[in-house]
Amino acid sequence: MFNSNLHRSIAVQSRALINCCLAEYYYARKDSDLKNMPRIFAIELTNYCNLSCAACPRAHMKRDVGFMDFGLFKTIIDQVKGHVGFIWLHNFGEPLFHPRIGEFIAYCARNNIRTGISTNATILDEKKAAMILNSGLDHIVIAIDGATKETYQKFRGGGDFEKVCNNAENFFVLKRRLKKTKPFTEVQLVRMDETETEAGAFKEKWSALADNVFIKDFCAWGDQVRSITGLIEKKPKYYAYRARRRPCMALWRDGVVLWNGDLVLCCMDYDGKMVLGNLRDERLEDIWNSKRISGLRREQIEENYDNPLCRDCSEWSGRQMDINFFRLKLFPYFKRLLRK
Repeated sequence: MFNSNLHRSIAVQSRALINCCLAEYYYARKDSDLKNMPRIFAIELTNYCNLSCAACPRAHMKRDVGFMDFGLFKTIIDQVKGHVGFIWLHNFGEPLFHPRIGEFIAYCARNNIRTGISTNATILDEKKAAMILNSGLDHIVIAIDGATKETYQKFRGGGDFEKVCNNAENFFVLKRRLKKTKPFTEVQLVRMDETETEAGAFKEKWSALADNVFIKDFCAWGDQVRSITGLIEKKPKYYAYRARRRPCMALWRDGVVLWNGDLVLCCMDYDGKMVLGNLRDERLEDIWNSKRISGLRREQIEENYDNPLCRDCSEWSGRQMDINFFRLKLFPYFKRLLRK
């Protein structure tokens, strides 16, 4: 029997793949004027958070704190639904604080866009867990970032280690009880000097519950905050694989939308230092093809990185060919579709 929903899902994911391939093509050609649309990497439902983490630049954020309204969100999704297959619904904030997060997820699902969130699990109580499990969310990252209470409390300012672990465990129990196959679940630990020795114990504890345990390489957030950069002595392995700096792929492929509709270059821009335009009153296509972003691409091609966001950034080297997008997101999704 013909499955129209399956057909539409495959069509959307195929167009998303083609869009990403076009971005790689124009990047390789060193074109600054593109015919692809941006892969909206993340939409920030809110930049409010109840924690103050040592490795997060949010404490240095000067922009207003707020919550995205549903009308703006629909406007964004209606523009990207033809060429984006997956969107993270978080950026610099705890997404579970948004009172309408379930509606945001459901609207994406109706438009065949897969969604994911990362949560600190501090408010992932039974009610919110049930809401998430019934919302159609495809991927959830539970960021615990510590195998012991001592390590967790050192880096997760304001968090309660026992409560977070209980919330996560109860979420997995409820998922099994409701016999839900979604969302795909990951428990995350950020690799830092203090957590390096805890990775084994962390994996052992959570691998029996989650679909995956992710030991995430430390992110220095563009080396914009000295206290964060100093938290790790050893840089992630991909930092060294390019001896010479190259243009950052994000300008050819990605976009991040802040809660107020501002489109910024990438998720490193925690304070909206380089706003390209605002989707409340501008079309995404017009912003993406504007003289400003074309000029920024041209600067990168000419090896001019002297702007407030890119000047000291070392994250560019992890933003070349996005192998993980295909390996971790697209291929597993098609495999699950084909099993249905």
